Amino acid sequence: WEELVQYELVQPYIDLGWDEAKWSSENENDYPPSGLKAWHELTSVEKRAATNLCYIELTWDGYTFTEELLNESDYMNSVEPWLRSSPVPWIAPTSPAPTSMPLTISPVVVPSPKVSPVPFTLPTSFAPTSSAPTPAVP
Repeated sequence: WEELVQYELVQPYIDLGWDEAKWSSENENDYPPSGLKAWHELTSVEKRAATNLCYIELTWDGYTFTEELLNESDYMNSVEPWLRSSPVPWIAPTSPAPTSMPLTISPVVVPSPKVSPVPFTLPTSFAPTSSAPTPAVP
């Protein structure tokens, strides 16, 4: 439970009915009822919490991502669907992308820093002392 707090994941688990005592329990009878519900039985708050924990309907209901499922999924086969600005489906390019690009690097001249020819020393009033100065009282 401490790790959930550390990584700020407590709220979705609370929304699913968990608390520290239930989380620490080894008795399945202590677990919240949301864990026994199918996706379509979850409340909107529970669905949002499960989604925030990276569940989708299929994974919540216990399905795994098989090769067949991945091949049939428009979502999983699209390129970064969350970056699309419109609902237009992604169309694969007709020509292959280049595998290498020519790279030209021009030399850059960095000037050396300017250094004062006269050495600088702190005035004695600013020189460090072995004891802390006493503040002046007006």
